[in-house]
Amino acid sequence: MLACYRKHCASPSAVSQLVLPDSMKVLPVYMNCLLKNYVLVGSPDISTDERTFQRQLIMSMDVADTQLFFYPQFIPVHNMDVQSETIPSSIRCPERSFVHTSELQ
Repeated sequence: MLACYRKHCASPSAVSQLVLPDSMKVLPVYMNCLLKNYVLVGSPDISTDERTFQRQLIMSMDVADTQLFFYPQFIPVHNMDVQSETIPSSIRCPERSFVHTSELQ
């Protein structure tokens, strides 16, 4: 699949370079969210009935609802008013926020 994407859709690049479509760049984040979610991972804190209910709920969700359920949400605290008693609304973390540590130096 990636070879076809490179051949027909991507701009020319070195053969050794991995070329991914933008939608697949956050796939590791989605997979991590799935692997850590209590619906899929057994936990003694959650009853079997609750986990079964959550699985049925997820199976009936469309793509947009599934993204909201699994994709990490972040609360921006860097610009939060410390005097306020309200918690800022959560935001989706865009792909550009996942910066490799070598790029920070």
